Amino acid sequence: MLVITNVSFLDIELGFGYYAVIVAVFGFLVFWGKGTRLNIRTFIFVVAAVISIVLNDIPTFFQSEQRLMALVVVMGMVGPLFSSNLLAIYRIRLFRLLFSLLLLTVIASFVGAVLGLNIMTGRSGFTGVYNHSMVMGPMAALSMIYSVYRWNTFRTYTQKWFFLMLTAISFVTCLVAGSRVAIVAGAAGLMFYYYKLNKGNLSRYVITLMFIIAAGIVTFPLWESYTDNVMSKMAYAESKGTVLASRENLWQERIDEFITSPLYGVGFAAVDTQIATKFDADSGIIEPGSSWLAVLSMLGVLGFFPFILIVLKSFMFVLNSPINTSYCAMLGAVLTFFIVHMSAEGYVLSAGAGLSFVFWLVLGVIDSEKREQFIGVEKR
Repeated sequence: MLVITNVSFLDIELGFGYYAVIVAVFGFLVFWGKGTRLNIRTFIFVVAAVISIVLNDIPTFFQSEQRLMALVVVMGMVGPLFSSNLLAIYRIRLFRLLFSLLLLTVIASFVGAVLGLNIMTGRSGFTGVYNHSMVMGPMAALSMIYSVYRWNTFRTYTQKWFFLMLTAISFVTCLVAGSRVAIVAGAAGLMFYYYKLNKGNLSRYVITLMFIIAAGIVTFPLWESYTDNVMSKMAYAESKGTVLASRENLWQERIDEFITSPLYGVGFAAVDTQIATKFDADSGIIEPGSSWLAVLSMLGVLGFFPFILIVLKSFMFVLNSPINTSYCAMLGAVLTFFIVHMSAEGYVLSAGAGLSFVFWLVLGVIDSEKREQFIGVEKR
């Protein structure tokens, strides 16, 4: 269902049935599984969101209460809000399935880019099979990270060459989408992945990075033609005098909102209509410009600090865990991607956004790994 709502070709109105199924699955996973436990940090984060709604006079078109309930359901199903053996098994299998589907969507998008299919281009540029280029770019970057992980874990030459090819396809598709932050975040994720694999062997890590850079330089003529969208955005930013031309105003708005209400924010999934410039009074859709600043401005310090702790605890675990190094390295790489990417995209509190779903899912999987609750479950 998540794929249906984010793939442009499947313009389907899911309606009440969609939400009914989600709530039913949520209830089954949380209340049927034995030994279900509540994560205190995540619960405090939810409480901060509730406080931000109660203490603010939020315009009804933002639908803050409904959006919070949707996010709680997502955090409970796939995120770290609850933990149990059943939830752990469900999350790791869902993660594996979701990333397998992600590979397929990126392959389909790459084929569309090569063939020049108009159906895969919208007002935002190349969208692939997704509904926006700013979704296509990060999805391709995540596909690249996962392909590298698969390339390192398989042993046969056929499997290795296949996932090496998928890595190249994902990289090119990310370039065509033209999302600069997705490219940077994807590179940061890969840097973490190889750092984790070579932890304790700095010279090997440096050699690996030098080899990747050299390979990129040598193969540049092969993928140079796919950089047009990135170059055009860089040229636009240069004409404005800053590489952050499309984000600086949004960031300043979030900071101004935080200053007006630093303790509990301006309200969950809402903006201050006297300050913000990018919001739709009909649909309630907003463009925060940054997930980090969105949490800070909407929930204040009451919500920002527990959110930081949730992410930091997860990151420190995958960084220091000696168990299943390659798998933990991949989880850490995906989390690193989000840590960087969320600086320029504000989806973390949007339960209906595909990237938000993947973000909370990887936190849920890391939490399950940390609690060692799916020992014996096949992770590959």
